[in-house]
Amino acid sequence: MTSSTTQTSTTETLPWVAPFLKILELEEANGFADKAVVGGLDRFLQRWAESLGSFLAKNDGQDDLIQELVHGRYGDMPPAQRAQWAARWLSLLSSKNAKVSPEPETALKKRAAAVSRPAPVQTFPSVPYRAPPVGVTVDAPVDRLRGVDTKLSARLQRLEVSTVRDLLYLFPRRHLDYTNVVKIAELEPEQDCTVVGQLWEARQVSLGQKGRLKATEAVLSDDTGNIKIIWFGQGYLARSLKTNSRLAVSGKVEVYRGQPVFQSPEYEVLAPGQEPIHTGRLVPVYPLTEGLTSRNMRRITRQAVDRWLGGIEDALPSEIIDRVGVLPLLEAVRQAHYPDNLESWAAARRRLAFDELLTLQLAVLTRRRHRNLGVTGVVIEADSKILDGFIASLPFPLTGAQLRSIAEILEDLKRGTPPMNRLLQGEVGSGKTLVVLVALLAAAAAGYQGAIMV
Repeated sequence: MTSSTTQTSTTETLPWVAPFLKILELEEANGFADKAVVGGLDRFLQRWAESLGSFLAKNDGQDDLIQELVHGRYGDMPPAQRAQWAARWLSLLSSKNAKVSPEPETALKKRAAAVSRPAPVQTFPSVPYRAPPVGVTVDAPVDRLRGVDTKLSARLQRLEVSTVRDLLYLFPRRHLDYTNVVKIAELEPEQDCTVVGQLWEARQVSLGQKGRLKATEAVLSDDTGNIKIIWFGQGYLARSLKTNSRLAVSGKVEVYRGQPVFQSPEYEVLAPGQEPIHTGRLVPVYPLTEGLTSRNMRRITRQAVDRWLGGIEDALPSEIIDRVGVLPLLEAVRQAHYPDNLESWAAARRRLAFDELLTLQLAVLTRRRHRNLGVTGVVIEADSKILDGFIASLPFPLTGAQLRSIAEILEDLKRGTPPMNRLLQGEVGSGKTLVVLVALLAAAAAGYQGAIMV
């Protein structure tokens, strides 16, 4: 049997033709095991029974043929009979009455693969950093972003986000790793992954008692099979997801009644050249508040990164960036939100952590400088005889680190101004108290008071 057909303008109005050809091709590849459709091929026939019957009546007009090909139970047939049934359908779809033209089998397979092949994990090239509109800075109110109204601005305020800059610096708490793009036949339960394929159908269903809970049930296929997807409480998706669209879903696969199922996964309708946001990558997980969804948060942060990031200035000179070996700030912010891979995410964190530590260190140094301005310390000349005598009386020799620390402290005391302010650091039992005792003895021997506080 060959599946060498494609539809022309006449059959383009019949939405079941392209999926049906794909099903027959998959059935042939799987030995007619009735696994090409979730729930069996009879489910597909049942859904399109009226249109299939009309097609056969128009092209043949035999009631027995309609009964056999539309209302016959494919699932009850042995594999050999299924093969004959499928061959008859293909013969009809290839006939002149069906108004479909032959196409070489290899070309059909290539076309099907091009439609359903998962997009490889890719690193998208960095685009130029776009600056805010003329006359506007990144400190503009966050409602300058497209789609951010007064209500959404109030919700962002709860996250302490008032300006676009605040949003750019609201970094994800973590990332979901959906970079593992697999075929449907390769799915394994409870593993995070992404599947890219063609959406066969999406319909709203009612669940729970009295059918009050609305959900969307869909079937996604690639060239290895198909899988059922259900989004609980999101019945509206049945209207927004279009049949035959190229769809990516990311999440964990679960097994329900022996069949693999995606339950409320992340999803994304893909367009050529479009960089994914919600699937097939390291997906950011942001802090949220009531009324603010993850998808909406990713949408507006991505807009801020793509259209406003160029308004941030990097305070570090390029020579310091090169010497320390960190990312430029703008690239670090971009990779912190939407990293190309784990390595770029780690590099972004390193740059942002460096900025935090540098800011803290500069603040400490500034505070110390202001504290010492106009302050005159006390000059303490240590009496070497007293100190040497004390050290000699100890029942053990001092270590090199202790002697070095004592020398530096005595030098600070001798300078007087600015007053000494030191942190003596060492392991437990390394002799820190003894070093402090020598400093105290130097102050007391010079005629000053001193105390050790613990």
